Amino acid sequence: MIALVFWIALAVVLCHVCSLLEATLLSVRAPALSSAERAGSSGAARLAEIKRNRVTDAISAILTVNTLAGTIGAGFAGAQAATLFGDASVGLVSVVMTVFLLVVSEIIPKTFAATHAAALAGTAGHVLFYLVRIMAPLLYLARLITDRFSAGSSEGLTRRELAALIASAPDEGAISEGEAELLANIVYVQNVTLEQVHTPAEKVVMIEASRTVGDLLGMGEADAFSRIPIFAGQRGNVEGYVSQREILRWAVMDGARDHPLKEFIRPMPSLPSKMTIRAATDQLLHQHEAIGQVVGVKGEFIGIVTIEDLLESLIGLDITDEPEDVSALREDADRIRRKRVARLRQAKGRWVRSGRG
Repeated sequence: MIALVFWIALAVVLCHVCSLLEATLLSVRAPALSSAERAGSSGAARLAEIKRNRVTDAISAILTVNTLAGTIGAGFAGAQAATLFGDASVGLVSVVMTVFLLVVSEIIPKTFAATHAAALAGTAGHVLFYLVRIMAPLLYLARLITDRFSAGSSEGLTRRELAALIASAPDEGAISEGEAELLANIVYVQNVTLEQVHTPAEKVVMIEASRTVGDLLGMGEADAFSRIPIFAGQRGNVEGYVSQREILRWAVMDGARDHPLKEFIRPMPSLPSKMTIRAATDQLLHQHEAIGQVVGVKGEFIGIVTIEDLLESLIGLDITDEPEDVSALREDADRIRRKRVARLRQAKGRWVRSGRG
């Protein structure tokens, strides 16, 4: 009787442990392992290394032990039952043991490990580390077979999978909806170009280079903008821009409203329309400029983009600090830019969760 209980217990315990190890290995998240590593957990560090480099070895070791425990335990338990109670009892013992293994060694441990993977990571890392080392010769043979099926199939985290992970994070309470929107927008804009976010030339408030300080101060539509592009002759011939602040300071201190604007012109960087908004942001920041002219493939002027526009596109938030009555004058151009970006999001299918963008 003791032998029967021993073989049943051995099979149940080993299969239970294997289920815990398997579920922990497959369920624990990389950020949780990284956090535990930084906290000094050597077991988490071992599990992280196994997940990165030897996950097939770990799975093979777990399945090998699980199969041997179930098969050998059931076989010897059946033999002991036949000796003690006769051949007719073997079927009953097999049914009882199967149900016991299913509930105690599969359903319960895997459910527990899947929901407590982070807490079990340290222990699982140590156990798997030694298990893989002990079974190294057998795993080498298994690897010769599995490598034929897994060669070239390994994939890293894709951009779409990352977007899906971010979209589901608020539901799990990891981050807020606003934080998810911010992160998802940053992931999305990787390939967005100035062609999608610039303010079209026909919506740009400009003034001719031959005009004076007084002319600019008398332009009511220019009040909404801190930088006004300057053109010579035709609107497509952009020479640079003037700073409203500098013009106002001049008018207050000097009072010469007939002073020509061309003496205040600052160079405006030219940005190709195919340039990504990330690259454009880097260029403007490097040149210490807050506005650039967007040019087409033939070098023609097609619009402007400001550092504010770029940052809003990058993070998906309205960061203007202008009062309502002033910022309202910009709504036309901003609405066009945002609608264009929204259409691009839908066309590229970047958002995983419906209703975003």
